[in-house]
Order: sequence, then C-alpha cells, then structure tokens
Amino acid sequence: MAVSPSNRHDSYFRHVMSRAADAAAELRPMVPKEVATRLHWDEMELQSGSFVSAELQSRCSDILYRTRYDDREAYLYLLLEHQSSSDPLMAIRLAEYEVAFWRRWLRDNPNARRVPMVFPVVLFCDPDGAPWAAPTDLSEVIDLDDASRAALADYLPRWRYVVDDLAAVLEPVVDQLGPEAKEALMTTAERLEAKGRVEGRVEGRVEGRGEALLELLALRFGPVPADYTQTVHRASIEQLRKWTARVLTANAIQEVFEH
Repeated sequence: MAVSPSNRHDSYFRHVMSRAADAAAELRPMVPKEVATRLHWDEMELQSGSFVSAELQSRCSDILYRTRYDDREAYLYLLLEHQSSSDPLMAIRLAEYEVAFWRRWLRDNPNARRVPMVFPVVLFCDPDGAPWAAPTDLSEVIDLDDASRAALADYLPRWRYVVDDLAAVLEPVVDQLGPEAKEALMTTAERLEAKGRVEGRVEGRVEGRGEALLELLALRFGPVPADYTQTVHRASIEQLRKWTARVLTANAIQEVFEH
C-alpha cells in the first residue's frame, strides 16, 4: 500500500523528534529566549502515551518530554500536525490535551497541590508550503469584537503555543529546485523509516538533515565528491542548516562549504 504524504511526514518527523538531543536542537530556537535559558535541554526524557483522540490520529500525533524549568519539573508537549490546512481551533485542542496530561499526572501524584508547567509546540509541515494561519492564543478563538476583547482582557483565558514550521529550513530550497528535489526528500524520509524498522532504532535528525542535504547537492551540482560526503556526515545540525540554506545561491559546490 502506498504511503500518503501525511504519513510520510509523520513517520519522518517522529524519527527526528523522538530523539531528545535532535528534538532539543530543533525546538530551542523556537522557544522564547527567556524560557529557553531556563529549560534543562540536556535532561529531556521521552515519555510514553498519547493525548490525541482516536478520531484525530489520522491527522496528528504527539510526543511528550519531561525535563526541568529551573529546579521544577516541567514538560514539553509536541503536537505533529500533518493535515493540509491550519486548524482554527488548535488552541482549544491543545488546551484539552494539556488538561488530559495534568489529570494523568495528578493520578500519579494524588497529594499534589500544583501541577507542572507544560510548554506546547505545534510542529507543522504543509505539503504546499503554506504558513500556519490559526490563532496561537486561546483568547483569540473566542468570538468578540475588539472593544469587548479589550474590556474583558483580564477575564479571557490566555493559553499560548508556538509553531515550528518544519518545512521552513528545506522547503524554500526544495521548491525552487523543482519536483525532483521534493521527491528526493521524500525518498530520503522513506529510506530512514525503513532503516529504522530493520535496525529497531530511531534515526536522528542530524542523519536525516545530512542525507537530505546530500540529495539536494547531487541534484544541484551532480555527483557529490567523497570528501564533501564525509564532511556532511561529520557535521553538526547547525552546520547542516547553514549549508542547506546556501545550496540555492551557490554557483559551485565548494561555495556551499566555504567558511
């Protein structure tokens, strides 16, 4: 049976985001700096379970990490959204998922009088490259005119989330290189998925970025010399991001890797 684009995105990004170090590298730039500096990124622990209802599992899936915010227990909740358009009621859905988590947490901690912080992130990858357009604050979903919203500001629920457009790094390059590049990117995702099944382990975001970059380099400049292939395989995710952004404007493969 053919794999749908949404399922391919889901499988690929689950491989990526289920490794704590790679998830941290992707998420840290998306989190407000004043929050990011207080989260313990090196202590992220993947948690089991899901809070997405059965009827919505065809269009989204979720990942939960436990960590600390200063000296307190905290969680990062990642919702992978792979439908074709932004959900205008996403803020309500996220609120439901967070409450469901807190209820589960309270069952395990019956004497608690407070609950841990949960920081929500929506991971979004529209197949057509469209940006996220839904409100990112629960108060914005409530139907009010501007005057009423201002008057009721202190009484409206404020429940914000951030959006990480996972297509933002590669898609501008891929789109301009054409449909062959898009197919190469998806082929890379499928190959990593198959490798993960055979070896029984999750492939990292660094490997995925590196393989995708090598595919793009080959499409742009032809066969990639062995020394550049080795350089890509040894690179950090920050280096891979930088080189990927240069693929489109470089006139020769050497320019991609220039310092």
